[in-house]
This record gives sequence, structure tokens and C-alpha cells, in this order.
Amino acid sequence: AQIETRVKEREEKSALVQQRPDDDGKFHLPPQSPTINQLRTGLCGKRCIDREVLEFFVDQGLIYESNEPWVRADGQTVYFHNAIFVARDEFGEARAAEYKYLIPKVDEETGREFYPRGTVPHSDHKHYLPSYFSGKSSLLFIFESVIDALSYITMQKMKGRAWDAYSFISLEGACAKYTVV
Repeated sequence: AQIETRVKEREEKSALVQQRPDDDGKFHLPPQSPTINQLRTGLCGKRCIDREVLEFFVDQGLIYESNEPWVRADGQTVYFHNAIFVARDEFGEARAAEYKYLIPKVDEETGREFYPRGTVPHSDHKHYLPSYFSGKSSLLFIFESVIDALSYITMQKMKGRAWDAYSFISLEGACAKYTVV
């Protein structure tokens, strides 16, 4: 009975279709959740990011929790919540974004959990990467991902350092996306 339930759940998940407006070829941020409960659970609970650090970057508009509708085969709408990491231009306009699942998927072959990630369609990562410039220091730290940056900032806070004085840029897997010449 347990195996039949798992097979049925797999079939339902594979039958999900994301509700998206017609692709107009332009960048659009995913819809935002009214809360950050799952974001807080995923990043503070599982990744040990300091709550104050996370909320600081949420308030800056650089991170939020999405609330994306998907339709199951039976017609019922379900909502998925991902962490969205936003890259803004010099005027504060969102130009690119990355997403990371907050709830893990399980690899069918190995049984190991993993958190899929990706780029929001039509993101302009050639010119914009997730970043934060404090203006309080001449140092710029470069990280592979925003979560790595948040982990580092959390450690600085734990050491009693002025964590909000750090500036960072996140490459968000740019090495895999672009060839550096």
C-alpha cells in the first residue's frame, strides 16, 4: 500500500503544470508570498542563516518567498514556495533573479535529498548579478551563491563583527552559464 501511494504521488507531481501568463519575452519576477514563513524555515532553520540577517536582505528587496500556482491533473491548484534572489540595477529595478527550492526533492536513484535551483526566465545575468553594496567598506566579497554570502555574513555576526558593513556579489553559477574570455 505504501509503494502504491508513492507511485500515485509521483504520477500527480509529474502531471503538474505551472500557471504562467503567456511568455511575452520579458523578465518578470515570480509572484510573491504574503509571508516569509517557508523562507525563514528553509534558510534559518535548515541552512542556519541568522534571522536578523535574512530579514535585513528581505527588507532590502533582494530576497523573497515566491507563491507560484501549479495545476494538478485533477484541476486543483497548488502553490509552490521558492527562495527568490533578486538582482537589481542602479535604479532599484529587478533585472534578473535566481530561485532555489525551499523543500527538497529526492533523487530516485540515490534517495538523496537535493534543492533544485535555476534562473527566472529572461533574466539579464550578463549585466546584473545578485549583490549588496553597503557603502561602509571598500571590500567586496565574491561568492558562488547568495546562500554562501548569507552564511558568511551570519558567521561575521556571530563573531561580533559589523556584518551589515559587508558588500558582496553572488555569481549564482555564472561559470556554468557563460564563457569568460
